[in-house]
Amino acid sequence: MGSPEEAALLRLEEVFLATLARIDSLILKPLLFDDSEPSEPQGRECLRLLRQLHWSAQQLWLVTEQSLHSLRQRLRHPSSTNLKALLLLRRANLVLKAHMEYIDSYTNCVVAQAFQRAAKRRSEYWRSQRKALRQLLSGVSSEGSVGTTLAQALRQPLTQHVQQYVLLLLSLRDRLGEGHPAQEMVMHAVTLFGNLQSFMGQALDQAVATQALWHTLSSRLRDVLCTPVHRLLLDSQDIPVTVTPLRADRVLLFDDALVLLQGHNVHTFDLKLVWVDPGQDGCTLHVITPEEEFSLHARDSQSQVGEL
Repeated sequence: MGSPEEAALLRLEEVFLATLARIDSLILKPLLFDDSEPSEPQGRECLRLLRQLHWSAQQLWLVTEQSLHSLRQRLRHPSSTNLKALLLLRRANLVLKAHMEYIDSYTNCVVAQAFQRAAKRRSEYWRSQRKALRQLLSGVSSEGSVGTTLAQALRQPLTQHVQQYVLLLLSLRDRLGEGHPAQEMVMHAVTLFGNLQSFMGQALDQAVATQALWHTLSSRLRDVLCTPVHRLLLDSQDIPVTVTPLRADRVLLFDDALVLLQGHNVHTFDLKLVWVDPGQDGCTLHVITPEEEFSLHARDSQSQVGEL
C-alpha cells in the first residue's frame, strides 16, 4: 500500500493536469488564434512569445501526465512497483526542466507586455471571459485589468503546484525515515524543487520589475531597451548614483548590460566586456569597458554603490 503522501501527490497531479487543460482551452488557444495576424513588429514579437509559452505549457502537460501515470502504477501495484519508479524521484530533473522552461517563456511574455497587448486586441472577448478566468485563481482581488488577470491565471497554478511538491516530498521524507532505500532520491527531489521555488520567485520579481520600468521611460527609450530577454536587476532611482566623467540621468543594471541614460541618449555596455574595480570607500566603482572608463559614486552615504 502506498503512503498518504503518494496518494496526495497523485491528486495534486490530477488537479494540475486538469488545470493545465483549462488554461490551454480558456487562455492559450484564444491568445494564439486571433482573427488577424499583427502587422506591427511588437505585435508579431508578442505572438512569437505566446506561441513559445503555449509550447512550454504543452511540454509541462506531457511531463505531468507521465508523473501521474507513474503514481497510478505505484499505488495500484505497490508490491511490484518500487517507490523509486516515481517520475518525480527517478527523473526529477526532467520535471524541473519543464517547469523552468515554462517560467522562462512566461516571464518573457511579462517583460514584453504580451498579455496586456493581447487583452487590448480582443478586449470585448476577454472581458466576457473574466468570470471564467477568476475561477482559475484563489485569493486574488476582483480588481485589476484583464491583462493582469491573464498573467495571474497563467502563473498562480504553477507556483502553488511547486509549493505543494516541496511540502509533500518533505512529508514523504519524514515518513520514510533514515536508511530507507529511496531516502536519498527523495532528498534530491526536495532540494531540486526547493531551488525551483526560489528561482521562480526571483524570476517573477525580476520580470515584473522590468515590465514596470518600461512605463517610466519615453517611447523612444522603450523602443531601444525593451526586449523580452532583458531583466532589470537594479535602478539608480532606487540606489542614487552619479557618473563621472560621463553624464547620466539614470543608471540601469540588467542581467546582461549596464545602461546609462542621458536625455534621449542611451549608452549600453555588455556586461561580458565590463571590468569593475571597487573603490576603498565602498561608495565608488571604477568601470572599465572597451569604449569608456568611468566611475559610479553613491550620492547617499548610507548606500553602497557596490549593490549596483
